[in-house]
Amino acid sequence: MVPTQIATRPVHVVAAEEGSDRVLEMTDVLHADGRTVKAHAFAGGPARAGELDERERLREELALTSGAVRAALADNGLLLLADGRASLAVPWPGRTRRSI
Repeated sequence: MVPTQIATRPVHVVAAEEGSDRVLEMTDVLHADGRTVKAHAFAGGPARAGELDERERLREELALTSGAVRAALADNGLLLLADGRASLAVPWPGRTRRSI
């Protein structure tokens, strides 16, 4: 059983992989559970990602995840990283930007 203070917090789902459908899958499940959900996904999918060089792509991923983190902090929400690319962009304690 999930403690009430956690169960009532909004959830911010982040996916940075091209064409990822994980955000839709996870938001559907969370909505069905009665949660407030905000999806943060890489805009444009594979076609947009193909237009970007690696540095631009990384900048956009960092902006996406940073925005999701700020939004989660602003409403005391939970952050759910839906894919590997999103988890690479979010710093963990003891991990610096250089180690990412």
